[in-house]
Parts: sequence; structure tokens; C-alpha cells
Amino acid sequence: MEKSLELACSCPPLPFFGGEERCESEINVNFPHILSDACWQLCLPVGANRDHEYSNPTVGDGPKQMEKIGRLGRNWKVVVIGRERHRLIDRHRDVAKLMDQGVDVTEHFTDGDVHGAELVNQGETTLACIRSIIYSSSP
Repeated sequence: MEKSLELACSCPPLPFFGGEERCESEINVNFPHILSDACWQLCLPVGANRDHEYSNPTVGDGPKQMEKIGRLGRNWKVVVIGRERHRLIDRHRDVAKLMDQGVDVTEHFTDGDVHGAELVNQGETTLACIRSIIYSSSP
């Protein structure tokens, strides 16, 4: 019988979390809201708003789901990767705090405000952070 791959680590880079009420970092950034609103319209179910469980895990059953993951008895590890001047940094912090209730969370927030900055400026520190989490998850 083949052994299945068991994942115990997740590293979402700049996760696209949202909420119906715009957070401070969304309001204070020079980025047209119409663009992010269009992205949400394309990825959420028809008729859903940004407080849907897919986009905003801090509402509804989100907190219960994080506790459930923590009770699985595994040492789940998550690295939330974000940029200090990114328009969704407040969301990244909120979700990291929520996940910390049941999951081993590492926040890796670096200076910068654009997608792909980790590939140019902070690439080595971001990869080193991910590498250390993966190696610490190994049996």
C-alpha cells in the first residue's frame, strides 16, 4: 500500500483575505478599490459579499474551524507572509492572530508593498523562514 503525503505546513504568500468593511490598510493605500472589488466578484459565489467564509475567515465558523484544526492532534504550522505597506496587511495580521488559537503560526512581514518583492529584495529571508518551518515539521 502506498503511503500518502501528509501536509503539516502551509505558507500562504500575501493571502487575499478581505471583509465587507474595509480595514485601515485598505483605506490608506494608493490602490483603486474597484480593482480588488472586481477580483472578489470573480472569485466569490454569486451574491456573496466579502464577509463570505472564503474571503474572511474571521467571521462565521472561521474561529471554530481554526480550533478544530488545532484539535487534530498534529503539529500544524503556518507561515503568514506579508508586506508592511501592502493594502491587506491588517487582514494578514487578523487571520494570523485567529489561526494562532489552534495552529503554530509564524508571521513573516517584511518591508515592501508589492507582490513579488520576496523574489527580489527579501527573497533570502522569506525562503529561510519557510525552510526553517518545513525542517521543523519533519519527523
